[in-house]
Amino acid sequence: MKACCRTLQRATKLGLEETAWRLSKEGRHREACEVFEKRLALSPDNPMIWNDLGNEYAAACQFEEALAALKRGYAIDPKYPLPLYNLGVHTLAHCKELEKAGLVDKAKFQDMVSEAIGYFSTFLEKDPDHADCHQSIATAYRMVHDKHRAGAHTLEALRLNPDLQIPAKGLLKKAAGLLSR
Repeated sequence: MKACCRTLQRATKLGLEETAWRLSKEGRHREACEVFEKRLALSPDNPMIWNDLGNEYAAACQFEEALAALKRGYAIDPKYPLPLYNLGVHTLAHCKELEKAGLVDKAKFQDMVSEAIGYFSTFLEKDPDHADCHQSIATAYRMVHDKHRAGAHTLEALRLNPDLQIPAKGLLKKAAGLLSR
């Protein structure tokens, strides 16, 4: 490919990405998804674009599409673990939404939280120093009443990033107390 064609293709890709991010910032997530899909047509094996598309689908409340895009991104390049973290985040968020709406039974709730924990755990195997993931997995463990693991991950998140916001007052003392037993 000639240099001028490569430059034009790169400019096209960057233009699409800029458009998608602008639409996202404006809260126009469905439109951003369409632009990211066009961007993927130019680079279908780019896991970062699949990750971005998955996040936009989630923002557009298209949960199944979000999971599919994130799984595709991870399958393309398992060395790029960010889709795993986002799979966990979006699975957990969807689970909370279903629970709040009364649309999930206890068994399904447990399964969804366990699925999110699995994504977070696999991500942490690849990036053990990701404070936000430790905080997210702590939230998931609290949802299934595993206070010991929740406390351990909360403490690790705070060790890695002391500026993280603690979800509930007194949680740090409870976590430290559980771990000292």
